[in-house]
Amino acid sequence: MFQFRLAADSLRDLLLSPISVIAALLGLLRPDNPGWALDRLMQFGRRTDDWINLFEHNEHARQEECTQTLDDFIDQVETEVKRRMDPDTPADEATWASSVSAFVGRKPASS
Repeated sequence: MFQFRLAADSLRDLLLSPISVIAALLGLLRPDNPGWALDRLMQFGRRTDDWINLFEHNEHARQEECTQTLDDFIDQVETEVKRRMDPDTPADEATWASSVSAFVGRKPASS
């Protein structure tokens, strides 16, 4: 999971790097407030940082301060995939860690 979050963080950095150059150029158009575009880009970067949650800093925040993260999205996708693969599995057991023991020793159904 960490590698997936790291890849998402790298992709975000790759996309925001050229945008930061454009934001700096846009700042030249407004000499009264040259940092306006970079400030907005930084706000967007912080929001995506919270969403990617690379170092799980949202895990330690108070519950009402937490936002949905990439981990939450992956958990929802994972639960849906497992529900479709095995509809008899209870929702609280539909995680990768719990499914390892559930599928060990199970023989595939014959067609």
